[in-house]
Amino acid sequence: MSRQNLWLLGAALGVATVLTSMLMFLVAVAVALFIVPLARRPGGLAAVSGELTAFGALWFALIARESASGGTLDNATFWAAVGVVPLLIGVALLIGILFAPGRRSNHAN
Repeated sequence: MSRQNLWLLGAALGVATVLTSMLMFLVAVAVALFIVPLARRPGGLAAVSGELTAFGALWFALIARESASGGTLDNATFWAAVGVVPLLIGVALLIGILFAPGRRSNHAN
């Protein structure tokens, strides 16, 4: 499976994790753990990057929307960091994957 497909699949898992977190925390953790088999594949770091990027971006967008609608959160800085930290880690991993020497091919490991 190519790195692009792994990244997209990881991103879908990140979105699913945020959406299932509305149901129950343990369900969200179970969905997030689906990344483990993808991460063990060659090029699996792309899937981890996709999940962290999508999770962080969607979480941060939901927190920003809550703030923009006039809602208040206790400890809003913490909840914003729950989105920003995975987003930054995911983007850093993606940059590392894209600029890794010797891995320019779309079908590289």
